[in-house]
Amino acid sequence: MTVTTAVQFFETLASNHPARLRKLHELPGSAILIDEAHAAIPSWLWPQTWVWLRELTEQWGCHVVLASGSLARFWAMKEIVDPPQSLPELVPEHVRSAAQGAERQRIHYVREDAPMDPNGLDRHIFEGDRPWPCVVVLNTVQSAVVLAETCRKMGHAVSHLSTALAPRDRDAIVEKVKKKLKDKAHGKWALIGTSCIEAGLDFDFRSAVRETGPATSMVQLGGRLNRNARQAPELLAVVSLKIGRGGFTELGAIKTPAKVLDQCFQHLDVNALPPAELCTLAMRKELQEEALRQKAAQIRSAEDKREFPEVTALYQVIDEDTVTAVVDKELAERLRRHERVDPLDVIKCSVRIRRSKVGEYSLTPIIEDEIYEWTLKYDPEVLGYMAGVFEAGLTDPGRFLGA
Repeated sequence: MTVTTAVQFFETLASNHPARLRKLHELPGSAILIDEAHAAIPSWLWPQTWVWLRELTEQWGCHVVLASGSLARFWAMKEIVDPPQSLPELVPEHVRSAAQGAERQRIHYVREDAPMDPNGLDRHIFEGDRPWPCVVVLNTVQSAVVLAETCRKMGHAVSHLSTALAPRDRDAIVEKVKKKLKDKAHGKWALIGTSCIEAGLDFDFRSAVRETGPATSMVQLGGRLNRNARQAPELLAVVSLKIGRGGFTELGAIKTPAKVLDQCFQHLDVNALPPAELCTLAMRKELQEEALRQKAAQIRSAEDKREFPEVTALYQVIDEDTVTAVVDKELAERLRRHERVDPLDVIKCSVRIRRSKVGEYSLTPIIEDEIYEWTLKYDPEVLGYMAGVFEAGLTDPGRFLGA
């Protein structure tokens, strides 16, 4: 059995580089399970991805399972699959209907209109009338760290979980959070982080706040709330942020999905729709937007023309070029001495930094263009590498990152 991420799997299918394509040599005849398929890739990548998945099943002898509790029926959408197709359901209809009915009794979504700065969002979280504990998810690492530090300075109990922390340190925080969730005596506290909280973690919070973004992400965070429906429907509030230098930042890649989610709140009873139906509707609306429709068409056109380098360049699950920065000084020194090091140790003790920030953050090369050493301050408990970014005054301005 091979376990990998959606990013690695789909970008390997799109690659024109032999080193990456060699990963596919064991794929023929395999069963491929794509977990949380509704949020695995952006909506505009699905038209071409569907073609590749069909090739895997029809020409490579593979079997593909699309798994999710809120799976968008994109194969029935002409914008993605033309003509639309039908797929066999693995869960009987009566079971699925019962589960969707129970979902409406578990969680309730609301949209907060007024944009909030860090202090305003702190007040919204800790001065509001909500059950505790609360989970908060923002779209960028800087926004999450800024909010966590603001809440700490106000004397509130918070934990932070994002890719500002190396996997080794994130694992330690996850264990602490699980213990706190089991211990009801901890009372009024919040976990603040990015989308890494939304999937694969068995957390059960009593309330939630999420920055506006894709409908799939909102639904995904809902899975970390009132998981066993033991309480009355719990509240997930969707908020907007005030953007400012050194404070909150925005993520350009999800500007259109965020606009679509706002349209859903304006024109629909979001809570009346089953999660799968909401995600399907949002995906359809996203692909009706000219910018995303053009991006999808560019990939299909490049594939049809056999312009595979262009396909690789256009097909980016995460549109961000990053490098590895080792935060453990001892490990960095061992790498510099060319000692044998377990690759897993490098992953556990590293963070990903945008390549454009290598010079600004003073990263020291260990293996040029591949592995660097993080030399600024690093806080393994809360702020991660953002501790050094703040200390050096290198925070991003309030602009659309990646726009």
